[in-house]
Amino acid sequence: MSTKENNVGRSEAKALFSIDGMTCSPSTGSIEEAVRRLPGIREAVVDFLNNRVQVIYYPSSSVDEETIRETIEHVGFQATLIKDDINERSTTDQVCKIHINGMTCTSCSSTIESALQAIPGVQKAQVALAIEEAEVHHNPKTVSYNQLLQAIEDVGFEAILISTGDDISEIELKVDGLDTDDHTVKMIEKSLQSLLGVQEIVIYPELNKVSISYMQDMTGPRIFISVIESTGSFKATLYPKGKGGGGGGREARRQEEVKQYYKFFYGV
Repeated sequence: MSTKENNVGRSEAKALFSIDGMTCSPSTGSIEEAVRRLPGIREAVVDFLNNRVQVIYYPSSSVDEETIRETIEHVGFQATLIKDDINERSTTDQVCKIHINGMTCTSCSSTIESALQAIPGVQKAQVALAIEEAEVHHNPKTVSYNQLLQAIEDVGFEAILISTGDDISEIELKVDGLDTDDHTVKMIEKSLQSLLGVQEIVIYPELNKVSISYMQDMTGPRIFISVIESTGSFKATLYPKGKGGGGGGREARRQEEVKQYYKFFYGV
């Protein structure tokens, strides 16, 4: 009997780790391979852009959060367990996204992060060089958006406010092999719902389409595709957009984020 068959009916758990030491996308392969060799691992997916790895597993005496963390460190990376950001985030905090022009290397992104984190009222600042964006968790009663923008411009970069509040993105995936069988639909839905940061899932079996609303700072397209394809004999890709879909600059930027995921992880 296969490991997958042995795990049928068992309750799943999920763990999210912050990873230090990844310098290139091939690093993701060594982490994923090491974690997947552990007993009871359903899926392990590294998010290279945000330096995180998300693991779905079946808890037992052989595998738990500490075992997974130690396994990651054994292959040369520092791993820190991240508690559920949604539950821990203060109700007074807000999250804004800022587009940044002028970054050319990781030194630029580090300089901007340091400048933002030095501002009173900023809880966390992360800069993604690949998509030219900063995500800032802050208390709006202590620091204004203009102060955040000015801090970035003071260190030599152009800053444009993209969004305020909890920014929810939406992506549509085409899932080859998806049919109208209710069991299949529920299986995919349950797998996606187990991911941290997923807000809503709508499945259209007759169109082979899955629509997912999610928090960008916690998960993303590559994780969705990997989880769907591990669920069964499915092939998941971006759902083709029709002409005249609209959406403006904000939607265009979200589509650019998706393209960056594909560029990093699939080379297309």
